[in-house]
Amino acid sequence: EGGTALPIPQEGYWGDPSSGGIYLDEFMECSDTCLGGEAFECAEGWTKRACAAPAAGFMLIGPKAIECPSTSAGSYALTIAAFFTLLAFWVLVNVFLISQYDSLDMMLNSFQNGDTKYL
Repeated sequence: EGGTALPIPQEGYWGDPSSGGIYLDEFMECSDTCLGGEAFECAEGWTKRACAAPAAGFMLIGPKAIECPSTSAGSYALTIAAFFTLLAFWVLVNVFLISQYDSLDMMLNSFQNGDTKYL
């Protein structure tokens, strides 16, 4: 705008709006994470000084801020997968391994009885 108006960063540049206009003659280049303008906005997913940190709800993967996935569907799938993994391990130990190795059978019986003096 010119005149007595404070300078405004262009897209790809960032200034410190919290300085109250004292340092607004110094702008930093920040590639595609800064939108510039009067509001000193960062691109979606970015925040902090020079738009260099991922915003809340975003994670940094390489040079990009990616939105975090919904945790409800993922946590259900993980819980079910963990349950079936433990079930498969239990079947493997109790059906296949213990029937072939007497020492494993005795050790499992000791653990189940709370008796560890033979270990």
